[in-house]
Amino acid sequence: MNGRQSPSRVVMFALLLAPLITGCATDSAGATSSQEESTARRHGHWNRVKGTADIFQGRVWGHGNADDVDTTPPADTDAQTETDVPVDPVDTATEDTATEDTATPPADTGIVDPPADVVPPVEVVPPVDVVPPVEVVPPVDVVPPVDQAPAGDLSSFSLYTDPDSNASRQAGLWRQSDPQGAALMDRMAAQPIAFWIGDWFSDVTGTVDDAVTAGGGKLRTLVVYNIPNRDCGNWSAGGVANKDAYTAFIDDFASGLRGRPAIVILEPDALPLTECLTAAQTTERYQMLAEAVDTLTAAGAYVYIDAGDSDWLAASDIADRLVAAGVHNAAGFSLNVSHTESTPNSIAYAEDIRSRIGDVHYVIDTDRNGTGPTATHEWCNPLGVSIGANPTTNTGVDGLDAYLWVKPPGESDGSCNGGPVAGAWWPSYARDLAAAAWL
Repeated sequence: MNGRQSPSRVVMFALLLAPLITGCATDSAGATSSQEESTARRHGHWNRVKGTADIFQGRVWGHGNADDVDTTPPADTDAQTETDVPVDPVDTATEDTATEDTATPPADTGIVDPPADVVPPVEVVPPVDVVPPVEVVPPVDVVPPVDQAPAGDLSSFSLYTDPDSNASRQAGLWRQSDPQGAALMDRMAAQPIAFWIGDWFSDVTGTVDDAVTAGGGKLRTLVVYNIPNRDCGNWSAGGVANKDAYTAFIDDFASGLRGRPAIVILEPDALPLTECLTAAQTTERYQMLAEAVDTLTAAGAYVYIDAGDSDWLAASDIADRLVAAGVHNAAGFSLNVSHTESTPNSIAYAEDIRSRIGDVHYVIDTDRNGTGPTATHEWCNPLGVSIGANPTTNTGVDGLDAYLWVKPPGESDGSCNGGPVAGAWWPSYARDLAAAAWL
């Protein structure tokens, strides 16, 4: 035999050892298989585990020479065969498996999806009927409050020219007797002039209403001239008796405006001419003017408080008086009414005032300042002076809203220098003013 065991002995030895090997393998594989089955069922790898067990058994039975040994395993009714293993990896009859199945999360596929019932958060929209607060804008037809006076820019307006002025009527009278004088009066009559309203009118509301209505779409210039102690008893003395009467007068004036725009020159000379008043009366005058500014502004007027002329009070003095009279609630102030100070001097004076009270606008009366003042700065029917620049709302000067003829050329300042009573038409004086400017 050459020291080699015969095949029959090897077979017999294998058959004796087979039950022991099979039992050990089965016990070990069974324990392992049971553990791995549970894991495999959770992860879907049952077939791979079973295959591993089969390969293990195959290696045991295949030990030896394939040519000499019968590799078919002996029949074992206790061992599971492949046909005994359930194909379905889910064993609902096993308590452990059932417990695992009810707590097992969905299979990990590698793709993370949000749960179907989770909706991404959206922006919360407030209820339709909840509106955030907005700035309240007054209706278009509401007059601005008195602390927001109309802007002083009058450039969009055309000024009204009275077709029945004194100059127009005078031209007709001179047409035959004085053709040159008639031509001068025609030229004067072609310019817009202011309309003065005071205690000589009994129906103030009706007078103002008629004047503004006559203007149509053009801007009318009106003058309020009725303050108590007017002109300190001088050539234009008069005015209402007291503050209550003045308040009533201003209310009647405002009623005539009825919300329509107009330029209003407020009380010529009333601010600079106060030497006839006591301290209490001066304070009361400021109050009357301030209240008039508020009332007339609310009624639609562009109110300009008169501030005298450049040769009267220091700019610092008149600036303080303007503030006390409510100029910051007005459209501005007026200069040179019925006076003859030159336009350049008036502008310089206005800018000095503005440097003290802020960007307040102003207007200048140019009706007879063409040649400037006389040597003595005479103001009552001064001789040798001439008509100045024509009225316009386009001055080309910042802050200067208009050149106006507030004092109608040819109307007397009073019984001085041979003139008639204040406010009366003086034809020869009118002709002299025009001739000095245009001939």
